Amino acid sequence: MFESDLFPEMIANLQKWDDPTTLTHLQNVRRPYHQFAMEIVKDVLPELSRLQVLEIGCGDGQLIHWLPNGAPAGYRCLEASERFVEAFRTKFPQVPIEQGDATNIPLPDSSVDLVLALCVFDSFPNPAKVRTELARILKPGGQIIHFLDLSVNPLRPFLELYLQSLLPLPNFLGDADWLPPDQLLPPTEIEVVTIPIQQIQKIPTSNVTSHQRGLELLREYIQLFQQPLEQFRKFVTYYMRITSSPEWLSELNQANLAVTELNLRTHRAWDLQPLSLRQWYEQLNSSQYLPATGFTEMTHQLLTRAGWRVRAESDPENRTIQRRTVGRSFWSDAAPPADAPENQVHTRYEILISSCTRLDE
Repeated sequence: MFESDLFPEMIANLQKWDDPTTLTHLQNVRRPYHQFAMEIVKDVLPELSRLQVLEIGCGDGQLIHWLPNGAPAGYRCLEASERFVEAFRTKFPQVPIEQGDATNIPLPDSSVDLVLALCVFDSFPNPAKVRTELARILKPGGQIIHFLDLSVNPLRPFLELYLQSLLPLPNFLGDADWLPPDQLLPPTEIEVVTIPIQQIQKIPTSNVTSHQRGLELLREYIQLFQQPLEQFRKFVTYYMRITSSPEWLSELNQANLAVTELNLRTHRAWDLQPLSLRQWYEQLNSSQYLPATGFTEMTHQLLTRAGWRVRAESDPENRTIQRRTVGRSFWSDAAPPADAPENQVHTRYEILISSCTRLDE
């Protein structure tokens, strides 16, 4: 992990999550898996009716939609974005919500039994300050439960790489037929490979005659990475656009494979290193929540549901989601089985659960 007193300020200046269209997009992504998510949340959560619960970073209330009985009387929320607070109040006028920061929660000491969050703990500019504040408001024995069903927010890990001049690329080494099996990197586990930016700048991409669209994506990708720091969010957004599009991702991966093969033929050694964003996220939070900081060690568990779901409008035509793992869909061109229910697809869906408990003083 990159350590610097200026790092939280860099993250805060680059990070802006108050665009309502972002919430709409996430709702569309999650909608086909609503029942699966509800089942997982129900299995994880304790009975909420007698607890004082605080959800931090609630957005417009996605997690409440997954609660078996909705938000109970002791449920309240905290959200930093004024626009998201307005959207939340429109949907859930009966649920108390405050606009505020998780480093300065407007609640008394030892007043909360359970802190919940959905896709939040990977985005804090200063996770240590958040941890201190959660330790203050939680009762001894109180719990933190965090749900991660989408991609790990890549801003923080990618900024760490940027400051080390390491370019993060989507993992393109998962299915190269010319690589030995022991060198393949499974894309379900490794989302990113890194390469020193000075190495990839020297590659003569003009010698690659195929995959021209992918090469265009790669050139733009590299150019955005090399922009000044204040423009870095554009690179992160571009990465997220590519990895959310099966077509774009395939084109970029094929171009990277072609360039890598060309590089190997010219006997140039590349320093490619794998990076699991999920493991990065787990390490980040496990390093914060420890007995030394007043918590049990944070644990992480991947929970899975599988079954039939109605085909969604967002599904690519003639393709089927074979697996929806944390932050990524894997598509299949295989025809559905003959006994498949009409207009339904079989999907495996995963959520990463992170949890810990406040220790007694």
